[in-house]
Amino acid sequence: MNKIYNINFWFARHNYGANLTAFALQTLLEQMGLDIQLINNPLKESEHAYRHYSFSFDFQKKYLKTTKYIDKNIEFLNSDGNIFITGSDQVFRPIYTQRKPEQYWLDFVKPDKKKIAFSASFGVNKEQFLKENSQDIIEHMKNSFKSFVYLQEKKTVLKFVRMF
Repeated sequence: MNKIYNINFWFARHNYGANLTAFALQTLLEQMGLDIQLINNPLKESEHAYRHYSFSFDFQKKYLKTTKYIDKNIEFLNSDGNIFITGSDQVFRPIYTQRKPEQYWLDFVKPDKKKIAFSASFGVNKEQFLKENSQDIIEHMKNSFKSFVYLQEKKTVLKFVRMF
């Protein structure tokens, strides 16, 4: 069976919403007979270390199915993954994804795989987003979004893509 992989901010120390959303999505998809795992690829090395003393770690150990810790290259997930989901949270806000924004835009996913945004957001209004990001980043995001097969709250994202 092909796996579904989800990437969000579940690993953050106090991100209860991302943990609970990941758990709810995992539960729903498992009830549909599907196999899903959260990608264990924190934004910073320190997040992997301190997670062991947080709500996220205890909750993850008990309830969440995750990949092994992935330090760098996550492209290998294409070998057994068929569907990739980004979200929940502000995964479309580069200031939050820092050194790995392309991973949250699912740029590592091969063209023959399905890319889905679930409850993903930019987290700010248009003016703030434009202040935070260069035109190159915005163009990169627009191109990345074109390869998604499904964007939850599609009208919002399509409106975003068209406004530039």
